[in-house]
Amino acid sequence: MNANFSESVILITSADPERIADRDRGTGFVIHQDQQTTYLLTCAHVVEAIGGSEKVKVGGHPATVKALGNTLGCDLAVLAVKKHLSGLPPLRLGVVGNKGRQFLTAGFYTDATKVAKLAEIKGKLGGKQRIDSIEGDRTQAWNLLIDDDSEHDLKAGYSGSPVVDLESGYVLGVVSQRIDNGKGVAISIEAIQNIWHSMPYDLLKTDNVISEPRVDYTRLREFLAARKWKQADQETEMLILQLAGQTGNLLNVKSIEKLPCSDLRTIDQLWIKFSEGRFGFSVQKQIWERFGNNTNTEYQLYCQFGNHVGWRKHGRWLWYNQMTFDLCAPNGHLPQWGLEAVLLGKTMQWKWNEFQMSQGLGEPVFSKFFDQVHTCNL
Repeated sequence: MNANFSESVILITSADPERIADRDRGTGFVIHQDQQTTYLLTCAHVVEAIGGSEKVKVGGHPATVKALGNTLGCDLAVLAVKKHLSGLPPLRLGVVGNKGRQFLTAGFYTDATKVAKLAEIKGKLGGKQRIDSIEGDRTQAWNLLIDDDSEHDLKAGYSGSPVVDLESGYVLGVVSQRIDNGKGVAISIEAIQNIWHSMPYDLLKTDNVISEPRVDYTRLREFLAARKWKQADQETEMLILQLAGQTGNLLNVKSIEKLPCSDLRTIDQLWIKFSEGRFGFSVQKQIWERFGNNTNTEYQLYCQFGNHVGWRKHGRWLWYNQMTFDLCAPNGHLPQWGLEAVLLGKTMQWKWNEFQMSQGLGEPVFSKFFDQVHTCNL
């Protein structure tokens, strides 16, 4: 682990000079940089507490909010400073950790002098819990148990602090709540994917990440960058079948389970990035899950999904040449062949499989596909 991880931790304050109380500040940390911009992660409730998205300052620099979660659910926010902040190396993010693993965190607090001070805290991970918002979002979180011999405990101002796994050095969560008796709650780091759809696809390490890609994404990236949506959709179909080892065949439940999370994430993040968050498997998953709570059968859910993403109008399914290959299409409209064609086929094959599905026959391939997307934390 980087022994100086606290160098990447920075104070979040308000641009409003009247907001100077302890509750009007928080902590953030650097997660990514390019030549012109520094990206940081903090809590959504920190942004709210300092006066909202227009009032955010990071280490004295004005910042914009790139992505904002739910203060009562996915309590995360991604900030951007239009400057390469030197001396603040990005921390590595990873879906790691188990109950009992040791962690370090560092955040800002104020004492009687009203000066913000940075202090580290040691502890152990408790179990995981799930936070459900009233909007239906589900967010994984860690219980934090602060060591008895730790010199400091969680205070106001620690919200947004990184929770760093001592063994691997990866940030596994973000401090969100402090609880009495030396306890706290941290939003699990994979939740960042639920709010920052255009994040770099290699920003988050998971257990499924591999060192070399199984397929070549060059053509997909080029098609998407050029906004050639139809060609990108057809390339996605080919890549999915190749990843599942089903070239020339349709996906079934068993082959869907074999789709590697790292590759699904790469495909999804490319779509998300170049479509400005409108297209991609993660967008489609959210729509599918939204209807799933109120629908009895796979076919009914498929129809409602099709109505919403624009594959079906006035009770009739559209053919491929009737799709809208443009950003004006409904959210989740694409990939189309990259999803529907790999599960049900095309033209006459699709027509037969759609009929079978309407009769309650065949495997629930759409539900299984989106289950895999969910399992991969897309």
